[in-house]
Amino acid sequence: MPVSPELDLPHRRPLRGYLLFAVIAAIVLAGGIALLVATTRSEDVTTPSLLGSTLAEAVSKAEAVGLGLVAPEGADDPAIVIVSQEPGPGAVVRRGTVIRVVVAAPPPMVLVPDLLGLTPEEAQVALESAGLRLAAVRSDPDPGGTPGSVTRQEPQVGSELPSGGSVHVWVAAAASSTVPDLSGMTKAEAESAAAAADLSIRFLGEVTDEVLPGLVFKQSPSGGARMAPGSSIVAVINGASSAEVDPGTNGDAPNASPPQIFQVLTATYSFPVLYPTVMPAGLAPVAGGSNPAHRASAAGGQGFEVTYVDPARPDVGLSLMQGDWFDPGLDGATTVDVNGIPGSLGISGRSVVVVWTGSATTYAVSAVGLDEAEVLAIAAGLRPMPKP
Repeated sequence: MPVSPELDLPHRRPLRGYLLFAVIAAIVLAGGIALLVATTRSEDVTTPSLLGSTLAEAVSKAEAVGLGLVAPEGADDPAIVIVSQEPGPGAVVRRGTVIRVVVAAPPPMVLVPDLLGLTPEEAQVALESAGLRLAAVRSDPDPGGTPGSVTRQEPQVGSELPSGGSVHVWVAAAASSTVPDLSGMTKAEAESAAAAADLSIRFLGEVTDEVLPGLVFKQSPSGGARMAPGSSIVAVINGASSAEVDPGTNGDAPNASPPQIFQVLTATYSFPVLYPTVMPAGLAPVAGGSNPAHRASAAGGQGFEVTYVDPARPDVGLSLMQGDWFDPGLDGATTVDVNGIPGSLGISGRSVVVVWTGSATTYAVSAVGLDEAEVLAIAAGLRPMPKP
C-alpha cells in the first residue's frame, strides 16, 4: 500500500510565529539603540561662559557641568579675570573636556596717600599721582578741622587699592548761619532779620493773593536751613512793580564774571545773550561739544540752550534758553516780575519754568529739582554778555 506523499513532508511552523519573533527582535534592537543614543547624549554638555569671571569662579562653573579647566602657567592668583576661552561659550562638548583659558594680569596694588588737611583739589592731584581717583566728596558737619579741608578718608591712609581704585573723602563744613523764617515780614523787617543772621538778601516780586502787598510769602532757602555767613537769601514779596521790589544787583556777585561757555554765543547771535550771575551751589555747565547747543525750528526760528547739572544730585538740572525757536506753552501760568519785565511762571510736578520776552527775543529758565524761588532768582540774575 503506497505511502501518502504528505507524510514525507517536514513539519512546518505557522507563519505568524516568525512574524512575532521578528517584531520582538526589532523592539529589542530599537530599545538598545535608544539606550545607546541616550547614554551617548548624556555625555554631552554645553560650555558655560567664563569671560569676566575670576579664576576661582571659572573653576567652579566648569566643574559644575563636568568640565575641566587649564590656565596658563603661573596664573595662580584666584582673583585674576578670564578674558578668553576655548572652546567658547555655548559649545557642545563631551563631559570631561578641558577648557583652556587666557587670563588678564591683576592691576598692581598701590598705597592710599594721606589726604587729611588737603583741599578737594589737592586731594585729587595727590590721588592721581598715586594712580587712584577721587570719588565722592561729602560734607563733614562736625569736623573739628579747617573749613574746606579733608577731615576723613576711606580707605584709610596706607591701605592698598588696585591701581585706578576710588577714594572717598569728607570735607569740613564752613561756619554756618541759620536762615531766618521771613514769612509775612515787610522788606525792611526781612533785611533786618537777614543782617542779624550775617546773611544778605535779594528780593523778587510776584503778584499773589496769599498775603497783603509788600509782605514776603516765599523764600529760598527755607527758614531753619544752614548757610555760610554772607550768603544770600532770595525772598519773594507780593508786588509786581520794580519800584516796590528791588531785583538785586547780581552784577556784584562773586561769580558775576561772564562764563567762558557764553563767549562764543555773543559772536553768533544778534540778540542780547544773557548769562547767569546767580546759580545754586553745585550746578555747572555740562561739559562737551553739544553744550551750548544751537536750536532751530521748522518755521525758521533759532537760538540756543545751555544745560547745567549737579554731579552730586542727578535729579537736579537746569536749562537756559534764548531765541525764537521754542514755544513755552505755559497753560495757567502765574504772572511774575523779572527785573521789571512781565513774565510767566509755570510749575508741573518737580519742573519749574520762567519765561519772558524782551527785544523781540524769548528767554526761559527751565529747572527740575529746584524750588520756585531759586528759579526766579536765576531768572532775575541773568545779565547781558558784553559783545567782543
